[in-house]
Amino acid sequence: MIARFLAVLLLASAWAGHADSSVDKIEVTGPRFSGYWNVVGPNLIEFKLGLLSGINIIYSGETVVRDICLIQRTEHGFVTICSAGSASAGGGSLARDEVRLSWSNGPAELIFTGHWDENDTIAGAFSGGLAGMRVTGHIPATLHKLEPASAPDGGAHAAVLREVLNDLRQGVLVRQRYEPGAIKRVWRAEQWREAKDAVGSVNYLGVIHVHWQKKQPELLEEVYEVRSGNRLSLCRISFSEHGLVNDFACHDGNG
Repeated sequence: MIARFLAVLLLASAWAGHADSSVDKIEVTGPRFSGYWNVVGPNLIEFKLGLLSGINIIYSGETVVRDICLIQRTEHGFVTICSAGSASAGGGSLARDEVRLSWSNGPAELIFTGHWDENDTIAGAFSGGLAGMRVTGHIPATLHKLEPASAPDGGAHAAVLREVLNDLRQGVLVRQRYEPGAIKRVWRAEQWREAKDAVGSVNYLGVIHVHWQKKQPELLEEVYEVRSGNRLSLCRISFSEHGLVNDFACHDGNG
């Protein structure tokens, strides 16, 4: 993606870091930068908190798609909305081929810096800070431009996602649809609770891997772009072996 274990894990809400500055300079324009991006990074990311050493970032495993983000151009720069984590939106800037994205989530500050290469990918790394504590290490990552298929209601569970959003709009969850532990997470999508506008288009974007700490199971979550009135949301959803919703979240951008 992309908080429920310790305040330290707020660092996992988004991405931040530094990149190799040896890449040749490439002039990149705003329209080329705007759009959807796959965020590819290590399969397992952990954060260890030491009394004297601060926060240590540990990563391992093969690289997988950890998040899907939408970068939108505004009058004052760029706004970034990602599907994973708990930070709803962040800022961004672009100078020639140098990219910087940042998020704030409570006491955590999260920053990504990277360089655009000749393959139209952005190579960089993630790190961050938490309430003045020192962070040791970084998370290497690469952003790959994503061109979503124009297939409304595509994806294996687009219809179920519509049902979940309509449950929220009506203010009543059909409990047979959800694992017991998912109810609280579904209710966190406050922007959809009793929303007046009906669910519009639902477009499938891809699958992300959600895996924090070795003891946690790895979740594969489908990500969708949802439009409703002036709202644009990135929603992710996953299911248990019984076919019930076991994780869900939506983050809003500009429609």
